[in-house]
Amino acid sequence: PAWSPADKCLFFTDLDQKKLFRLDPPKAVAVALDGGGRGKVGPDGTWYGMANGSFVSWKPGEEPKVILDKAPDGKPWEVNDVAVSAAGFAYLTTLKDPDKGRVTVVDLNKKTGAVAFDGEKDADLWNPNGVAVSPDGKALYVGISSYA
Repeated sequence: PAWSPADKCLFFTDLDQKKLFRLDPPKAVAVALDGGGRGKVGPDGTWYGMANGSFVSWKPGEEPKVILDKAPDGKPWEVNDVAVSAAGFAYLTTLKDPDKGRVTVVDLNKKTGAVAFDGEKDADLWNPNGVAVSPDGKALYVGISSYA
């Protein structure tokens, strides 16, 4: 789930239905974006996440804008969690992609991405699961789910 202060609503995903929903407290729930997947609302009030297989930016009432349609290795995205910094970067975790997970950083302005951490290369830190940026933007927190 991702709270949008500007819209005063909560966005959440139903992965089975491939839809992003909007909850306007206390009860109103509606489909906000067909094809929507995991994502977060960034500091600028824009929702960043998955839609129809691409990593996009989106504001309610607008069409999603594709940032990257494929992961940096050219494969389809397998996004688990997203965090967005005020500096204009999105951090995406993937579980078991290819086998032990990755952290990918996306430059939202340049629309480029790079693998920042590859669990295949560090057996002690595989399956990154959960990601957050500190309020001052100086630290990136990544949870690790080592199932060994």
